[in-house]
Amino acid sequence: ISVVYSGYDAGRFNTEATDAAQRQALFARFGLERPYIFHHGFIQPRKNLKRLAQAFRLMTARDSSLKFDLVLAGGLGWHSEELVAEAEAARSSGGRVLLTGPLSDSDLAAMIKGASLVVIPSLYEGFCLPMVEAMACGVPVIASAASCMREISGDVLRYFDPESVDEIAANMREALEDEALRRELAERGLVRAREFSWRRCAEET
Repeated sequence: ISVVYSGYDAGRFNTEATDAAQRQALFARFGLERPYIFHHGFIQPRKNLKRLAQAFRLMTARDSSLKFDLVLAGGLGWHSEELVAEAEAARSSGGRVLLTGPLSDSDLAAMIKGASLVVIPSLYEGFCLPMVEAMACGVPVIASAASCMREISGDVLRYFDPESVDEIAANMREALEDEALRRELAERGLVRAREFSWRRCAEET
């Protein structure tokens, strides 16, 4: 058995600065006026986004000084109604859960690069390209301890039990409050992401 990993678009997902005008227009389009936590990917049950939204509500309820929004980018899939309901409920806790719908690659990269933290709470993934894309952008990432996340990320991130809302909330809060931890996650994630490429995938195939 030969394990061959996928690659990612390094020309798009990298540490190059986003055009200021593009970023300003993008934030205005979605009404983003404060720092945000980010996740991208097709919205479906295995992505575990309902628990992420619940954890966000719990975190902001516990500490009102954490002034962040939660931005979820991606098309709505099956059983997305519960997540939409959670997004509506989040307003009462002082935070906002924003569903952007699908984004172009250019806008997606800009949104990743502008995030304070990327959270990957999935219950199951085959490779988890969104996690690698976020790592490649030099953004701090925390992730589920389930499925292939530790293998693909090289065990360099901070991990949590994806079925524990409390643990997701605690890990988000720690990462947002600890600048040194965020810097470490960003640096280690960036190094790991550089090990993946479509050229390497093709050569090994």
